[in-house]
Amino acid sequence: MTVNDVNMVLVGDTFVGRPDPDDVFKPVKHLIQGADIAFCNLETVVADSNHIDQYDRDARPRMDESSIAAYMRTGFNFMNQAIIRIPIMGYMPWFVVWKSWKP
Repeated sequence: MTVNDVNMVLVGDTFVGRPDPDDVFKPVKHLIQGADIAFCNLETVVADSNHIDQYDRDARPRMDESSIAAYMRTGFNFMNQAIIRIPIMGYMPWFVVWKSWKP
């Protein structure tokens, strides 16, 4: 395989905080699933509320762990979490994210 044979989709600054996360990707799912490399930057904390410090009152966005499955069903095979978001709600959510990203 050469560089010319690689099809990449790069998506940035995503946050899917809604009851049906699969619905967000419907218009572009065919483009993402057709890519060899489908990269997505998560611009939010990914952790269920029980992993957030009980004294945390931060109103910034948080996405439930179950939303990661929607990204994977859509075809994303590489994801990262914006480093600036990690300290917002403590480090426990960060560890939870790593556990939830199973192939």
